[in-house]
Amino acid sequence: MLLKDIIKIRGQIELKTGLHIGGSKDDIEIGGIDSPVIKTPGGEPYIPGSSLKGKMRSLTEWLERKVSPNGRVHNCSDANCAVCRIFGTMGDGWLFGPTRLVVRDAFMNEEWKKEVREKGLPCTEEKIENWINRLEGKAGQGGLRNIERIPAGAMFDFEMSYKVMEIDGDDRTDRSFFNKVLTALSLVQMDALGGSGSRGYGRIAFVNLRKTEDGRETSLALPTADEIFGRAG
Repeated sequence: MLLKDIIKIRGQIELKTGLHIGGSKDDIEIGGIDSPVIKTPGGEPYIPGSSLKGKMRSLTEWLERKVSPNGRVHNCSDANCAVCRIFGTMGDGWLFGPTRLVVRDAFMNEEWKKEVREKGLPCTEEKIENWINRLEGKAGQGGLRNIERIPAGAMFDFEMSYKVMEIDGDDRTDRSFFNKVLTALSLVQMDALGGSGSRGYGRIAFVNLRKTEDGRETSLALPTADEIFGRAG
């Protein structure tokens, strides 16, 4: 087994709607934020690589028909399983090398951060939500919540790397599975990232994508929905 290449993907994540990926709450304030976003020690919001990778894996499991009846994360020892090969596995007997995909934490784009600071704007927003009693037609008791979000328009720099391994003199499987990474990114764009996606949160776009492979950097385009789902043009 031999490491043949490490393909890099770089670009920006642009928020099309507010994003909420929950962080810890250190204190309790009356009228304060009930659910804050995750932040760096310096107080800046960021997108954890684990959140993006987890969403990519989940959608890939659905696409590859790997969702188990009990709903648990798919794990196996099949060398031809794209899910386990790309995202990692805890399956007994896996003998086909390391997890191929590494997803870094995505931090605020410096230009966007500078623009926000020059305008005197905060990096997050507060959204008040409640639930409505179906019979009374008014807000339910104790249902008012203050949710912190990163606002639409925010930009984050992201990077991920993908190992190409040669097994028994052949690296074609890993090179072909790289396309499934691009498919997973496209699926995230179609779905949502973070919490409350069904209520409009977390719509994102990957922009300014670039790929470095075999020492050459090129622009990168993600597959369309028609290409992914085999629909005729």
